[in-house]
Amino acid sequence: MPNLKFETERLRISEISQDDLDAFFDLQSNPNVLKYVGAPASTLDDCKKEIPQLQANYTDENAILFVWAIHDKISNDFIGTCAYVKEEGHEIGYRLREKFWGNGYGSELTVGLIDFVFEKYQVEEIWAEADVLNLASVKILDKHLINQGKRWNEEDNCWDFHYLLTKEEHEKRSN
Repeated sequence: MPNLKFETERLRISEISQDDLDAFFDLQSNPNVLKYVGAPASTLDDCKKEIPQLQANYTDENAILFVWAIHDKISNDFIGTCAYVKEEGHEIGYRLREKFWGNGYGSELTVGLIDFVFEKYQVEEIWAEADVLNLASVKILDKHLINQGKRWNEEDNCWDFHYLLTKEEHEKRSN
């Protein structure tokens, strides 16, 4: 098993591996998954090239993007990916394969990812964003971070809700 990062009740988050290729392609090529993220669909060849690039970041001390695989602890199914981006602050995010939507994984993962980033990287605040039309992600982020209002996302040509959570606020909520 690739290097484990953290676990939640039902999920295991670890480094992505070539064993994840087919499911990663399913995630990265699904137009429903990509509808609100502003990224084009990937080909299988794109995914074959992307996994080694993501893996290289695990040992690069100057890396700004870390993407990890999310697996179900019992079935070992690849559920999706989550990310930590050390650019323009400390951003978190995730993508789940469509067949796993509606099972509470997004909320469970968000809690674990917030805890992990605060503990591992010792940052003072984290942020996330979601297209205002992505109602499922907005609901999850509204529950776990503090909505800072709408902002125009020039890159994706859409309105996003911007979320923030300070370490102090996180600690208050955790107690």
